[in-house]
Amino acid sequence: MKYRVLFAPFPFGNLKTRKFRPVLCLTEPQGKHKELLLAYISTNIAGNKMPSDLVIWKNDKDFAMTGLKESSVIKLNKLLTLPKAMILGQLGKLSPAQIKKVQAKLKKLLDL
Repeated sequence: MKYRVLFAPFPFGNLKTRKFRPVLCLTEPQGKHKELLLAYISTNIAGNKMPSDLVIWKNDKDFAMTGLKESSVIKLNKLLTLPKAMILGQLGKLSPAQIKKVQAKLKKLLDL
């Protein structure tokens, strides 16, 4: 499931409200509850730009394999763990080039 674009509930900052949206899976299932580490994906590319953001442009040659409908930003600073059972579906996956970009941004974000 790692580096797959999935569809799952993602809570907002107040943790009372959640929205079903695309997310990027960053790990294979972990532990007793088969939890996944997920990153938020948004079509709001211009809003609150962070150095850890990765924009996936619709005109990118690898865009179609993501399953996304519009140019989107993967917000690697907005992470969540959810049990695999809460995943509603798979949209697509990242290309090897996109995976390398995610890995580089995570390494920098987490100071690894």
